[in-house]
Amino acid sequence: MPTSLPVLLPLHAGDYVSGVLTAKGLLRLEADRLVLEYRTQDRSLQTSATFQTDFPIAGLSTIEWKPGLFRNRMVLAVASLSLLENVPGADGNCLVLHVERAHRHTAAHLASQVHLALSESRLRELGG
Repeated sequence: MPTSLPVLLPLHAGDYVSGVLTAKGLLRLEADRLVLEYRTQDRSLQTSATFQTDFPIAGLSTIEWKPGLFRNRMVLAVASLSLLENVPGADGNCLVLHVERAHRHTAAHLASQVHLALSESRLRELGG
């Protein structure tokens, strides 16, 4: 069963008017891809439809879990900018996801699973 991680997508002024819109969602690992599902919400509490972005494992450069005292972050780096084309909060080839403290163990586990999937993908490329 895939592990799902609740995440908060930070939004930049360049994407939307800062402070007016927030985005929350789930990050999960499936067989050959990392899936990000999210909804945006504006100040009037209007919620958007659910959006989904799939990151093929082979398209990921790295994933870093950065726990901290005051904020916990999951940093995704991709090999192609097109993967982050429509994702709010993306900066260059990176996407920083904020994770609530209650979900830090799930985040560490998910990062470990993605590292393993990345390693297996790279081994298949070398062997095949």
